[in-house]
Amino acid sequence: GGSGLGLSISARLVELMQGRIWLDSRLDLGSIFHFTARFGSTNEPRPGLAEELRAALDGRLTLVVDDNRTNRTVLGKILTRWGLECYCTPGADAAARFVEHQQQQGTPCELLLIDADMPNTDGFTFVERLRREFPEGPTVVMMVRCGDTLGAINRCEDLNVAGYIFKPIEEVELLRGLGQAE
Repeated sequence: GGSGLGLSISARLVELMQGRIWLDSRLDLGSIFHFTARFGSTNEPRPGLAEELRAALDGRLTLVVDDNRTNRTVLGKILTRWGLECYCTPGADAAARFVEHQQQQGTPCELLLIDADMPNTDGFTFVERLRREFPEGPTVVMMVRCGDTLGAINRCEDLNVAGYIFKPIEEVELLRGLGQAE
């Protein structure tokens, strides 16, 4: 009864992991989904790494730009709990005003997490604007996306975006992304 979006996303993930996905479906009984995937060996992070990353981020002024209130709230709560000073805004214009104000106060925003897929001004256009108008900040820009199209990844690289993370955001992935972007 769904739109098929979940299956489409799952199929893409399985494809990226060099696997295959299939299902067994019976009327009035439901469906069973199966998949195969290739996983490389993992290098477990050394103990205490998460705490070190959180300590390195402690007190940093962070801006979250997302048109979705729930996403802003969740990210804001996570970042605040980690000790970052977090400001959240629903769009590019308010975010630009905040960045400008902080620059004028001598307390520039150090970290920006921006939704790539916002209406009106998308995240990529906003980052282009930031680079033109405020070349000194924010120092770390991370794009938040629903999907991982090659064009979007290339555009992140062209804009010198430090990293990108995917929705739904998991704390461990966010922390890992911030650690890699540092």
